[in-house]
Amino acid sequence: MLEKGREWNWVFKRNRGQLDEAGGDLDLRIYRSRQPRPKDVLRFKDKGVKTILSLNGDQDKTMKHWVRVKNPRWPGRGEQRYVQEQREVNLRQFIADQGIEHHYLRMSSKRAPSEADIVAAFQILLDDSKKPILLHCTGGADRTGVIGALYRIEFMGWSKEDAKREMRRFMWGATRGTEIQGAYIDLYQPGTVRRILRQAGVPIPARYAARP
Repeated sequence: MLEKGREWNWVFKRNRGQLDEAGGDLDLRIYRSRQPRPKDVLRFKDKGVKTILSLNGDQDKTMKHWVRVKNPRWPGRGEQRYVQEQREVNLRQFIADQGIEHHYLRMSSKRAPSEADIVAAFQILLDDSKKPILLHCTGGADRTGVIGALYRIEFMGWSKEDAKREMRRFMWGATRGTEIQGAYIDLYQPGTVRRILRQAGVPIPARYAARP
């Protein structure tokens, strides 16, 4: 386990990845990341992301954002006409202003996902009309890690061991109190997510039907 401070620096630098390429179809991707900043939202928009699924709440928070504005001190032409100006933006509104659909739930990084969490997350992740999707939490390691692991196991045919190995690669467990997410995967019985989704009436795409 990393020391406080170092752990977040490490997690934040590492945690951008891609969860599912859907057989190479670029329009059906699921990306994963740490807490996106406004500039990250723009980058994912450039990648074609249509939906953001936040596992750490509604994103009603103020963040700094650099914007390109006209330079009032330079009336001429050329790049000198513009300067970078830092502004404060509300991230939830910023996401909406980009035309990106936003869904959220309030998962805990220190508790195993509930059935309600699973239903709320997977009804978005399995909806092809919402893809490409960005899935994120705060560090991109624990809540994103456990939901990503469940997706890998249930819908990509991964073993629990491989899914947990990926959790470690994205720094699950780097912060204290999050070990329960790995224990949940250790005890997880494949097929549980499918059962929960069927009981909740969440449709599962046909391409996953043949997988156990």
